[in-house]
Amino acid sequence: MKKNRLFVLPYLFVFFILISATMVFCQISFTVSPLIQELTVSPGVTRDFRLTVFAGHSKQPEMHFLVYPADFRLNRDGKIDFFEPGSIKRSAGSWIKIDPAEFTMKPGETKDVKVKLTVPRNVSGGYYTAILVQLLPEIPPEMKIGTVRTWRMASILELTVTGWKKPRVQVSISNLKVESSTEEKGLTFVVTVENKGDVHTRGEGNLAITTKEGRRIAELPLEVGRGTVFPESMRDFKAVLERELPRGEYFADATFKYGNRRARAKVSFSVGEASVEGEEFTRKKEINFSVSPAVVEINAPPGSVRSTKFMITNEESQPVHYRVYFKDISINPDGKITLLKAGSTPWSCSNWLEFKGSEFELAPLQRKNISGLLKVPKDVAGGKYTRLVIEASTTGGKEGRKMTTIVPQTIIMVTVGNKLERKGEITKFQFLSTNDSSSQFLAIFKNTGNIHLRVQGNITLKDKIGNTVAELPFAEGEVFVFPGCTRNFTASFAESFQAGEYKAEVRFFSQKKELVTATKQVTIRE
Repeated sequence: MKKNRLFVLPYLFVFFILISATMVFCQISFTVSPLIQELTVSPGVTRDFRLTVFAGHSKQPEMHFLVYPADFRLNRDGKIDFFEPGSIKRSAGSWIKIDPAEFTMKPGETKDVKVKLTVPRNVSGGYYTAILVQLLPEIPPEMKIGTVRTWRMASILELTVTGWKKPRVQVSISNLKVESSTEEKGLTFVVTVENKGDVHTRGEGNLAITTKEGRRIAELPLEVGRGTVFPESMRDFKAVLERELPRGEYFADATFKYGNRRARAKVSFSVGEASVEGEEFTRKKEINFSVSPAVVEINAPPGSVRSTKFMITNEESQPVHYRVYFKDISINPDGKITLLKAGSTPWSCSNWLEFKGSEFELAPLQRKNISGLLKVPKDVAGGKYTRLVIEASTTGGKEGRKMTTIVPQTIIMVTVGNKLERKGEITKFQFLSTNDSSSQFLAIFKNTGNIHLRVQGNITLKDKIGNTVAELPFAEGEVFVFPGCTRNFTASFAESFQAGEYKAEVRFFSQKKELVTATKQVTIRE
C-alpha cells in the first residue's frame, strides 16, 4: 500500500480508499494508547515500549490491522500532514521496529504491540515519528467496483536526544496581527510563535489589550491546545475579543511562556476607520520591555525622604536606549486615564522624585534596577500621585530606521501624614429610560476626602412594601477615585419588572466599609 502523503485531521485520522463511486459503511470502533509519547534518550541507546490496541464494537467477526511508522508535520493552524518515513529533516521513522506489524483481533480483545527504538550515535535534539494503526477493510467477495472506508489512528512519538550537543529551544513571536473577528463585533489577534531551535517546546500564553495611557482593557488567553511548537517551525495561536472597542489607539501585548522563559511581542493598533473585509488593522511594531512593580504605594510623613526603585528588562534581541520620567495622572468620570504635565494637578508628586541615570542603554535581555529618592515637602497631607513613563528607542530594520515606544508604566501612590479623610458623596443618582424592557441606573460618586479610595457599589430595587425584587453590583467593579474627582457607575437590570412604583437604593463601599448611600423613587411603566 502506498503511504506517501496521507490525510489531514488533528490526532484522529479517518481515510478513504477510493475504488469507485459507491460506499460500503461498516460500524466499528477501536482505540490506540498512548496517543502521545514523550521520551528523553541518549545517542546509541535502545528503548522498548508498547502500544495497546483495543478492538471495540464491530459487525466483522475479526478485525485485521496494519501498524507502521510515518513522518508528520504540524501545520501553523495545528493540523497534521503525514508523509513517508524519512521525508522530514528530523524523522525518527527509520529508528523503530514494530512487532507484530500485522495482526487480527476479535471485537472486545486487547493487543500489545512492541516497539523497539534504536537511536543513532551521531544525533542530538528533537526527532519525531508517528506510529499509525490502520484497520483494513473487509471487501465482500462479490464486490467488483465501489468504495471502501478504512480507519487509522496514530500514536505520536516525540524524542529529545541529549547527546554531544545540548538540545536548544529558541522561541520568539515573529508576528502579531490584529484582524476583524468573524463575528459582527470583536477582534481576533493572531500570534505567530516561531521555534528556531533544534527541539520542540510546549507553552501557554495570553494577550493584554491596553489603551495608549496604560489602562488595561482586557486580558485574553491564547488558544494553544497542547501548545507544542516543533523545531524549525511556526505556530499561529489566536486570542479573540468578543466585544467592540471604542475608537482610539491601543496596545496589544502578547506573551508566550515556555519552561521558565517567555517570548513577547507588542504592537499598537487603532480602531475607528472602517476596514475592508479580510484586511488587517493598521498596526505598528513596538519595542518589548517590562517594568516592575506595576504599583508602588508609599507611606511617608511630611518633610521625609523615602527611597524607591524599579526594574526594567529589555526583552528585545538588540540593544535599546531608555529614558525615564514622570507625568501627572488624571482619571475622568468614565475611567479614561490621561497623562498631564508634571506638577499640573493638585494631587501631583511628579516633582518630588529624583532619579540618577534617567537615560541608559540595555543590552539584549539585560535588566537594570533604577533607584531614586522621594522628597516629601513639609506642608502637605493626604494622597499624591504620579506615573512613571518609559521612552524606549532603537535603530533597527533593513533601512536602519529609528523606532520609539512610549508607554506609561508604574503608578506611584504616596500617602502623606496621618490626617487622612476617607469620605465621599453621591452627586447624581438617576433612572435612565430605555427602549427595551431593561432598567438602567446611573450613579456619580465624588471623593470629597484627601486620599484616594478603592470604590465599589451596588444597587437594590424594592417594591412598595419593602420586598427586595433585584440586587446588582455596578458594572465598573472596584475602581480608584482620586481626591476631588468623580466616577460614573452604571447598572442595568436585564429582567423586566411589573409596572409600578419602586425604591432604588445605592450603596458605595471602600475596603468593605460603607461610605455613602442614597435612595430614589422610580416608576417603571409598561
